[in-house]
Amino acid sequence: MRPTGRADDLIVILAKAESYRCARTGFALPHKAAARQAWIQPLGNVIGRALSFVLRVAPEAASAAMQEVVWRKIGAPCLPLDEDEPRLAEARRLVESLGAAPLPALVCPFTHPPITGEWLHLNLELTRQALRALARFRPGGARPKVIVGVDPFALDTFGVLSEGVYAGLMSGLHLGFDRLSSHRRGWSRAILGFAGWERMGWRVLGWLGRGGALALPWGGGVPTTSRSLYSTREFVWSLRRARPSRRPPAQAMAVLAAGHPGFADFAESGLVGAGADKSAWKMMEAWLLAVVSGAWGPDRGDGALPSADRAALTPAARAAAEACARALGYDGAQAEASAEGLSRELARETPYRARLLRILARRVAGRGRPIVFIPLSHGRAPQPRISWGEPVAIVGCERETLRLARSDGRRESAAIDAFARGFVEKNLP
Repeated sequence: MRPTGRADDLIVILAKAESYRCARTGFALPHKAAARQAWIQPLGNVIGRALSFVLRVAPEAASAAMQEVVWRKIGAPCLPLDEDEPRLAEARRLVESLGAAPLPALVCPFTHPPITGEWLHLNLELTRQALRALARFRPGGARPKVIVGVDPFALDTFGVLSEGVYAGLMSGLHLGFDRLSSHRRGWSRAILGFAGWERMGWRVLGWLGRGGALALPWGGGVPTTSRSLYSTREFVWSLRRARPSRRPPAQAMAVLAAGHPGFADFAESGLVGAGADKSAWKMMEAWLLAVVSGAWGPDRGDGALPSADRAALTPAARAAAEACARALGYDGAQAEASAEGLSRELARETPYRARLLRILARRVAGRGRPIVFIPLSHGRAPQPRISWGEPVAIVGCERETLRLARSDGRRESAAIDAFARGFVEKNLP
């Protein structure tokens, strides 16, 4: 895939890093001939969109039953929902305490278990459990949706036809999104164009803004994705947001190029497309992502383990993170502390994602519609299991402060960053 200069380039970088990881571990992905993809995928997309229409217009019970067939077909064990789960009872009390004017939005943040061994079967099962639980809070109303990737990188283990059908089905029935939309061709691009990454934020905010229920994967699964993409992008964003000198972006990029030769080399590597080099933020994100994931630099696919696989910054990645901080005006001690914070987050399976939470809080709860969070995780090693966390509602947001409601009636306030970290550390592995 040729770089485009858009957000797609980040996923192309991750795909390159994952190819190195597959080579190290001996994992072989199915071969998909370009000629077959050219005509079979659009056919699958059409079939999937037709199925999504049938499931949307079918009665709720019939639609749920048909989706059960899909889950079983692709390998989910389909465990029963525990109707006596205390955390779900707490969530119900919390939802009822908020009233129906306006109807609270519901979000089930759930983890993405590792994609190997005994954890593998839990990936689809957590999605199914989240949707079934959310449906209990919206009987006869708007059916819950799930955010799910439908791009080739997300579906690289599927066959060509299965990939096309799944992409069409999940894009139409749920909030499927294509993180490589610039690379789709022909009919497939026309059929799935509405699911492009650039539209995803508006689709999510629109759904929750109308009081919808959403199963939201918070991170995990493949280290290349979770530890690289979410953590490094939010690291650069947090540096940018709080930079002490307010140094202009162009100057910051010049300082970075002069202070770290690896950045200048990366800019000439061809891993990002023309136009991206005009944005300091895009280039910093792409460079640090490539270093941490192992797609670029001394930790790339030459036998060494990159930071994403080590769950900690390597010396090369730490130097890159500190260089980004110094380029934005942080002094040496501040740069070291920032990099150490990133390294600690990489040690987690599930990233904090404070930026995502901030957007939801400001754009939904901050505009008058409460959001109830009902966390769900796959437990902690060595015991994989379905584990519900403590529900909490964001009922308001003013600048950097959240107003929260608990199921026992307590009301409290918390800073957004502190709440994000506390919520994830308490409820998600």
